[in-house]
Amino acid sequence: MPEKFGELGINYVIQALLKGRELKREEYHSLEMPIANLACLTANINRDTKRQRKPYQVKDFYFFSSKDADNTPDAEPAAAYMALLKSGELPTWTLSIYADMKHGEPEAAPDPIAAFGEHVLILAPKEVNGGLEGLLLASGEAFGRHVRVKLGKRRLTLAIPEFDGSFVAREGVYLPQMS
Repeated sequence: MPEKFGELGINYVIQALLKGRELKREEYHSLEMPIANLACLTANINRDTKRQRKPYQVKDFYFFSSKDADNTPDAEPAAAYMALLKSGELPTWTLSIYADMKHGEPEAAPDPIAAFGEHVLILAPKEVNGGLEGLLLASGEAFGRHVRVKLGKRRLTLAIPEFDGSFVAREGVYLPQMS
């Protein structure tokens, strides 16, 4: 690490400033959430249903939210999810994210559609650097474990990262293959 700020490259400095700004925006957004929730509640209680038919949503009162923070996954994993639902192969423990996935077109599902494992489902998996990358759906039983998954006719053992909570749905997760 350079001793002086002037020794750093301009691209490094610009990226650091952008990352700092993004972190500050995320901090402000987390602080505004309870206030936005109360504002939404108050607005809906006092809403004139003749003038404003549709109820307000909490996101209507966010000022610091990211433009791309709407939790809508990419089309490929959503199409894979809907194709699995249509074929009856979707595990029931993944139904909690249906509302975020329903925009997927089952006919546009990627090949392979998914990698299946115990308490793990990887939608639209792609082989990257000896592992898999895709939208990870996992329940707490799989967190921090090595899990065998079926990808087509192959069986792989993948390292599932540790997460907080009892369920995770995260896009772009890289899962290294274990020997």
